[in-house]
Amino acid sequence: MPETYAYTLLQRKTKRLRKETGNPNLRSVLDTDKDPRELFKRSIFRPLKMLFLSPIVFLLSLYMATIYGYMYLLFTTFPRVFQGQYHFSDGSVGLAYLGVGCGCICGLIFCGTFSDRVVMYLTKRNGGEPKPEYRVPVMFAGVFFVPAGLFLYGWAAEYKVQWFVPILGTALLGGGMFIVYVSVLAGARERICLTLSRCPERHILLMHTLLTLHPRTLQQLSFDLL
Repeated sequence: MPETYAYTLLQRKTKRLRKETGNPNLRSVLDTDKDPRELFKRSIFRPLKMLFLSPIVFLLSLYMATIYGYMYLLFTTFPRVFQGQYHFSDGSVGLAYLGVGCGCICGLIFCGTFSDRVVMYLTKRNGGEPKPEYRVPVMFAGVFFVPAGLFLYGWAAEYKVQWFVPILGTALLGGGMFIVYVSVLAGARERICLTLSRCPERHILLMHTLLTLHPRTLQQLSFDLL
């Protein structure tokens, strides 16, 4: 696959121009002249500072982490629900995960279809200046799908509705999670365009930290409800 990271592309171009011109003083506009140790420290601490010192970043990351935890909480209930309640075999119970996969694909199509169109519409309506906040309206769809999917899955499992209904609930959850994830990361990348490779780390850090606690503390509760 072709390289797309601006820093790497400019570094390659700078090396080529040094060789062609014989001028060793040429520098990339993105070159910070920092040694690898300083770059490593900056890459580690910058996402942490953004996560804990920016309220909007922290709240969006916390919301993403909560959705991420609920998804894995659902995964822990699949064997009990689909094998114990719907009598899926050991070989077919894995097909229950297709609901989440299909939901993520639908979420990807939804974001690809509407995200840029909404941004262009809001940009045109508000003076022609694009803003990262214009990604938020598309995220509202995901905010609705996530609780709807959780409710549908829990209700169908509780009342033993036909097996397709809880899988439909997992699809709604997967689609909603993907829409929220893409919208938040797209807005973050547009706000901090020069640190593209570091943008997701603050979200992923909180997501995986909460993941280690969230499903484990709620797993027994979910089994009691089932």
